This record gives sequence, C-alpha cells and structure tokens, in this order.
Amino acid sequence: MSPIPPTISVPPSSLSSDTYRKRRPTESQDEFRLAAKSQLETVTTTLEKYLDSVADRSSDPLYLALKACVEVLKQTHQHYLQPSEDPIETEKRNRSIVIENLPESSRSLASERVDDDYSHIKKILDAADIEVRPETVFRMGERRAGKVRPLKVILPRVSSQRALLRQTKKINDRPEYSSVRIRPSLTEKERKEQSASSTRREKAST
Repeated sequence: MSPIPPTISVPPSSLSSDTYRKRRPTESQDEFRLAAKSQLETVTTTLEKYLDSVADRSSDPLYLALKACVEVLKQTHQHYLQPSEDPIETEKRNRSIVIENLPESSRSLASERVDDDYSHIKKILDAADIEVRPETVFRMGERRAGKVRPLKVILPRVSSQRALLRQTKKINDRPEYSSVRIRPSLTEKERKEQSASSTRREKAST
C-alpha cells in the first residue's frame, strides 16, 4: 500500500490587488511569477519527497500519476514562470543593431574614440543609404588590449534597423568593412541559444 499523500501547505501570496494596480504591468507580472515560483517549488519538493517514499514504483497508479504531475510542474516552472522583459527594453532592442569585428580607435582620449565610432557609423549608414541619426552608439564591455568589443547602435526607428540589416552585403562590399558582422541585438536567452547552437555545429564539424 502506498503511503498517504502529504498535505501540501502553500504559503499565501504576499502580493495584494493594490500592489498590482500601483505598479507597471511588467512589475506586477514579474512579482506574480516570483510568488508563483516559490509556491510551485514548495509543491514540487513535497511531491518529490512523497514519491521517494513509495516502495512499489512500477505498478502503483498513484505514484505514476503524481510523477507525471511533477514533470508538468517542472516544465511549467521552466517555460512559463521566467521574468518577462520590460516592453520599453524590448522596443529599444528591436531598433538596435550590434556590429562585430569593427576595429576600435587607438586614440588616447575617450571622447576621441567615441568620435571615431560615430564616424564609422556615419560611413556605414551612408553605404546603406539610410538617412537617420543614431540615438546611441557605444562599445559593449570593458576595454581590453587585443580585444575588439562589439559596437551597439540604437536607432530611432525599427524600420531603420531592418533597412540596415537588409543592406549588410552592400556594407561588406566596402574594403574597410568587409570583415564586419552586423546583427540584431539579442536577449540573454537568445545569445545563450546562439552560443549553444554554434558549439554544436563546431563539434559536428570535428
């Protein structure tokens, strides 16, 4: 006989309806996800402890049913309870590009190096025949000797970002920009997935 299933005590959410009304939608959603995550972990841990105590695991229907429930809970946690991205950040990212392999300026003053980066962007926009002034241009990461940091460019419109991405071949046709790579700005999850995919391709080719 299977042990009696445990009584699961789920702590009440500390988030009141007033909290949701006062905060931005993404803040409310993220706090809800955090509360739900804590409760979900409590339920999952309790069920796993119960499953570990079951002796006959091959034919006990209750064990099999609860095991399936635990798997569903884990998948829910993994796919649906991750913090959402701020819509403002999403909109900004959608009109941004990242330029890789663009040589960095060696001038001593920071302002001069920034001017050189802006000069490159002007030439790239001219090559693409896009009439727009970037909102922001900056190097990503810390400056290190022998390392070329990616250059991030935030454009004023999504349409400008898409137009620039369509003109990458024309930009690469210029000798000074033949080795640069222009791509969309990615989320952390997308960067990790891209890195994992690249690693798999490298392993497959060896």
